[in-house]
Amino acid sequence: MTAPNSIVEIRKFQKITGNKEAKETQSKILLSIMHLYGQSKKKTQKLQGSVRHEL
Repeated sequence: MTAPNSIVEIRKFQKITGNKEAKETQSKILLSIMHLYGQSKKKTQKLQGSVRHEL
C-alpha cells in the first residue's frame, strides 16, 4: 500500500513544483515585457522630445 501512496505524493509534489515553476517563468516573462515596454516608452518620449525641439 505504500507504493501507490508515494506515487500520489510524488504527483502532488510535481504539480506543486510545476505550478511554482510556471508562475516563476510567467512572472519573469511579465517582467521582461514590462521592461521592454518601459524602454520603448522612453524611446518614444525621446523621439517626441526631439521632434518638439525641431518644431
